[in-house]
Amino acid sequence: VGLKEAVEAKLTLAELVALRLYTGPMYMRYNAVLRGFYSRNLYTTTLHLIVSGLRKLCRITAPPPKNAEGGREVFRGTGGMALPPDFFHSDEQGFAGGVEAAFMSTTTDRKVAMRYSGGGGG
Repeated sequence: VGLKEAVEAKLTLAELVALRLYTGPMYMRYNAVLRGFYSRNLYTTTLHLIVSGLRKLCRITAPPPKNAEGGREVFRGTGGMALPPDFFHSDEQGFAGGVEAAFMSTTTDRKVAMRYSGGGGG
């Protein structure tokens, strides 16, 4: 987050610090708490500040551009894991995919996701 975006989104200093902490190694602890794997310290205040800051940033961030079908796509590098077959098949409500309990980084550039997954991508 640059200074211009932080000011435009009206981030508090505490939100800015929490977001910055997430961009370092602390993201592993925060995501472990959100996924239910870590209960020694729940980081309740910090997680609240991250969510608050992300919600403010979402208000000033343009959505990804529409693809040829009129939808919007983002990609996630998921190296070292295999997704179950059900992930790719729609259920009775027409939903396919999954839900992540923790924060997730995505990109609109498929090549970037492929690099993070270990698949090259250019």
